[in-house]
Amino acid sequence: MNAFFKHLIGLGWPAMFTALLGYLLLNEMVDFGGGEKDLVLIIPAMAFTFLYTISYSYLSFVKKTTWGRAALYSTLVSIAILFIIALIMPDRIGIQW
Repeated sequence: MNAFFKHLIGLGWPAMFTALLGYLLLNEMVDFGGGEKDLVLIIPAMAFTFLYTISYSYLSFVKKTTWGRAALYSTLVSIAILFIIALIMPDRIGIQW
C-alpha cells in the first residue's frame, strides 16, 4: 500500500500544481499584468501535465521503474518535448524570434 501512495503522489503532483496555478490566476491572486499572459501560462502547464502523466505511467507501470526515477525521467521527457515543440513550430504557439 505504501508503494501505491508513492505512485499516486508521483503521478498527481503536476495536476495539483496546474490546478493551483489556474485557481491563483483565475482569482487574480497572482497577476503578471494583462489577462492574456496569465492565461497563456496555464496552457504549457496543462501540456506538461499531460505529457508527464503519459511518461510516468509508462515508466512506472510498464517498465517497473522506481517512483523517484520515473518522476525525474518523466519531468525531463516532458520538458524536452515542450522545448522541441517550441523549436519546431514557434509561430503556431505565439513565439516570435
